[in-house]
Amino acid sequence: MRNRAACFTIAIATAAFGQQPVFSADGSPAIAEISVGFDNLYKVGRWTPVVVTLTEAAPDDAELIIEVPDPRGNSTTIASQRTGPGDAQRLYGEFRTGRIDSTIRIGVRSGDRTLDSRTLRVAGVRNPDHLPPALSLDPVLVLTVGEPHGFVALGRSSSAGDDTGHDVPAGAIVHVVPLENAAGLPQSAVGLDAVDTIVFADQYDVSVERSTALRKWVSNGGHLIVGCGSNVADYHG
Repeated sequence: MRNRAACFTIAIATAAFGQQPVFSADGSPAIAEISVGFDNLYKVGRWTPVVVTLTEAAPDDAELIIEVPDPRGNSTTIASQRTGPGDAQRLYGEFRTGRIDSTIRIGVRSGDRTLDSRTLRVAGVRNPDHLPPALSLDPVLVLTVGEPHGFVALGRSSSAGDDTGHDVPAGAIVHVVPLENAAGLPQSAVGLDAVDTIVFADQYDVSVERSTALRKWVSNGGHLIVGCGSNVADYHG
């Protein structure tokens, strides 16, 4: 079993909600976009990264307020006060839902004033305006960085019994989320809580923060695969 520590993170390669910017009547920042998990995939009982993009720079005291249910359905509230490096229009945080079909409420607060809020509802089919249900803990979630050979054939969702040749339990559902480069990875280990395996190929430029996060994630039981092939010089560089 992997032991996990709670901290804040950043997620870039995600599915987004609220694509059309909405400006508040008083000119304060409003929510333009919300991104959850990895290509909209997240697991019940695991920490999930979320990024909120605002229509303009957030106040210095802006907080991201996330309200999700615990396993009994009771509401829990998680607050974060974290913006991205050099990007005051984004707020980052994580949540951990206790139910597969939970509704998630996300708000931006400054002092005692709520600047804007959104409710993300769960739908059983892929819908740009709704979240899909959370995955159970059984499916295998794989992130690929670059273009590792053999994973394209898996597609976004496959069964391990499909003669893929990958070492996962027979019959397990495998979800593969491709990332163009390491900038799509969280900057802290908790953002990888739901991820089982990360595969690197051709893209080895990793920031210090993400490298530290990967080390912690691996020490907690995450599986990291690095394929360099003939690009040994790039890997060591």
